Amino acid sequence: MNISYDILVSGSSVALENGFIGWSSIVLVEVDGTRILYDCGHHVTRPALVAGLDARNLEPGDIDILFLSHLHFDHVLNFDLFPKARIMVSELEWAYADNPHEKDIFVPGFIKKALELTNLDIFSGTPEIAPGIATVFAPGHTPGLYSLAFEVNNQRIVIAGDAIKTAHELYSGKAAMEFDPEMRGGATISNIRDNADRIVPGHYPEFRKTGDKWIWDDPQPLPVVFR
Repeated sequence: MNISYDILVSGSSVALENGFIGWSSIVLVEVDGTRILYDCGHHVTRPALVAGLDARNLEPGDIDILFLSHLHFDHVLNFDLFPKARIMVSELEWAYADNPHEKDIFVPGFIKKALELTNLDIFSGTPEIAPGIATVFAPGHTPGLYSLAFEVNNQRIVIAGDAIKTAHELYSGKAAMEFDPEMRGGATISNIRDNADRIVPGHYPEFRKTGDKWIWDDPQPLPVVFR
């Protein structure tokens, strides 16, 4: 079994006074010829996603599984690039999308109808979606959010997504924008920290554990082009 992962788009938490322009991490996981994409971003990151695939000599049609961590717009809107992929969403998140938290304005109203026209796989529990690739129930940001976990070179990797969005959440242990009515975000963060050597967060560069500290090597770049 040969597992590798590659961050196609590194997450960003850049915000404006009345909104945000940040984007979510998009991660390619490969195991024995099966290609899994964790989240797919929204239209702002569409060119970066296509460029990331192209740089690795891949096309959207080469993706076998698109795993959607949850159904917020900044993680799902590029799903249409992957018509051949099996699209996985947890049944808890699928149900949540019908009745989001009153302050959760980030679930597109059309997303379920659109996904129903795809090769949709609504899963329950914590299945292994490919050899060595475990799903991790990670409620907090939403009640149906899932992460992925696996090992590479004896390192425990967790693609946390928005279960841990930023360094502030990693170090404080507190989830921002917590829409889970049971408020399980803190417990989820602790669980991930206790069971990982590297964490790919939803809106920040990858973290790695050194001793008892978490550090990151890459800055959060924000190239700006004015026309």
